[in-house]
Amino acid sequence: MQTSLAQQIEQTLEPVEKLRIQTRKNLWNRIRMIWVIGVTIAIYVLFQSPMIRNTITGKETSGVLLTDDIIAIAVASSLVFGLLASTLILIIRTNREFSRKAKDSYIRPMMLSIFPQLVYNPAGKIAQSVFHESGLFRRSFDIHKGDDLFQGIINNRVVEFSELNVYDRRNSSSGSSTSKSVSSGFSGLFMRVETGNSFANRIIIDADRLEAIFSQYKMPAFVEAIIRRLMPDYGPQRSTGIQAFDERFKVYAPDEADVKKLLNPDLTNRLIEIYDKLEAAAKDKKPKNQQAIANAPSLFKLSIQGNSLYFAVSDVGLFNFNLRNSVTSSKEVLVDSIQYIRMLTDIAEAC
Repeated sequence: MQTSLAQQIEQTLEPVEKLRIQTRKNLWNRIRMIWVIGVTIAIYVLFQSPMIRNTITGKETSGVLLTDDIIAIAVASSLVFGLLASTLILIIRTNREFSRKAKDSYIRPMMLSIFPQLVYNPAGKIAQSVFHESGLFRRSFDIHKGDDLFQGIINNRVVEFSELNVYDRRNSSSGSSTSKSVSSGFSGLFMRVETGNSFANRIIIDADRLEAIFSQYKMPAFVEAIIRRLMPDYGPQRSTGIQAFDERFKVYAPDEADVKKLLNPDLTNRLIEIYDKLEAAAKDKKPKNQQAIANAPSLFKLSIQGNSLYFAVSDVGLFNFNLRNSVTSSKEVLVDSIQYIRMLTDIAEAC
């Protein structure tokens, strides 16, 4: 199955790579044409400056900028600035158009063949209300962005998932100066799945790496206490009595009976499997210093409320195409993403 999937992705990415190369070639041709025309006009404008014209032709100059000199230099400078801005805008727009076309023309048919019961919307995302309903995050955030929305039925379960990038953007004033800051909330794959069971109380399962980070980086007790206070408060913590599970996850629930009802052997084994796979993939993303500890994402979060399961998997992306990087290098990332999606939807079936 793995080999077949890898081959299917490789066959899909080949025309996408050809599209990338051709789009990039066309882009640079357009940029070259714009700059040739723009620079030619700028040179012509500069020659309208008496000082510049006399300097180039070897004639004597007064050394004083006249009005015509100032106007010519200002216009030429504006042209160069306009060329830079136009180039940047053209690159951004072309990159977005390439990504949209690649997803619509190639990724959509591939995903339809793998998951025929899913509808793929490259520009869609999980609704902000669904994100907040999960209860996985300590507070709400101002900016809610995302793409690659999938909706439909997998394994007889209604499911929706997408990439999300959720954060705050704030302006702070100090005297006469104003500075902008960004507070990261969540970046990764977010999923909601309807289950066959219903739970009156919210249950949180958190694969939090905080304890491992604390043991790896020695720090003053008061610093550790401050960081712990910044973490979400999910309520009473429960032990499952399953050593392999408790070593990887923290379970929070008001009622211990709900935990026993939810965590059957099939579900616990599947969660452990996902944890181990994600942990292996995240080994190179460990925080390198103490300043990064407070922002270190949990590897995997899950909540159950009513008849819905909510998943938040940090640092897992789907289809991020751009003109700069070769598309064929994304093959393994796509294979992993599809496998993670399958494992996550398996969890819903085990509930």
